[in-house]
Amino acid sequence: MAITGIEYSIIRRIRDLAKLPLRGDILELGESVWYGDVPINALAQDIYAYGLENEREAIFRKLNDIIEKKPDSYPFDIAKIWYQTFFHATPSLMIDQNGPNALKLDLNSRIELNKQYDIVINFGTAEHIFNVYQFFENIHRWTKVGGYMIHSLPFSGWYDHGFYNFNPTFIWDLARSNTYTNLTTVNAVLNPLKFLQLDTREKAIEHFGANPIPKDSLIYSIMTKDKDTSFRTPQQYIYDELENSELASSA
Repeated sequence: MAITGIEYSIIRRIRDLAKLPLRGDILELGESVWYGDVPINALAQDIYAYGLENEREAIFRKLNDIIEKKPDSYPFDIAKIWYQTFFHATPSLMIDQNGPNALKLDLNSRIELNKQYDIVINFGTAEHIFNVYQFFENIHRWTKVGGYMIHSLPFSGWYDHGFYNFNPTFIWDLARSNTYTNLTTVNAVLNPLKFLQLDTREKAIEHFGANPIPKDSLIYSIMTKDKDTSFRTPQQYIYDELENSELASSA
């Protein structure tokens, strides 16, 4: 998917908060392309601010070579430079119906990769997959215990962009049902570009209960998988009391 100004800014922000995993084995769902709304000079400068010290010169030379030659793979190549800069690694595997370097697999289906990854990244792919249960079950199996799952999900607006928008409660209920630790959740708005840290479910309910939801905003989340358990279908938290009372009355 596209590395736009919003992905660029939020990943840099999370990197500054020391919550971004580095140098892991990365699986990317949707092969990323460089969208082009961030000045290439900003990426060049950030190579020296965020890249590994012993790799900065080589990454910078590679960036210059891509800019000069402008190959057909240009937007994919620049995206890899962005990964090297901020993650200190590039995806070792991509799954995408269209990406030139990706495995052409149907993410609606259960997929056996026979491998688990340190980092699994969903930058705006989930909403294009009709079978979202299978999509997130796949991610659960593909992530190592202690591994990271990074999600970018449309929240509001995005007319005709995909099948779904995702409510913030999806993040917290997915995490609690599957023993994930939700390290950070951020609401990002495109125009003008701004971020709201949603540290807790209660904060999100309070904020969005008092303020209109901005158009074309997204939810970003970084989670860790804490236990080696089978994937559990999330239940929305508001039904816990009802379920418990029904179990008690039938006992």
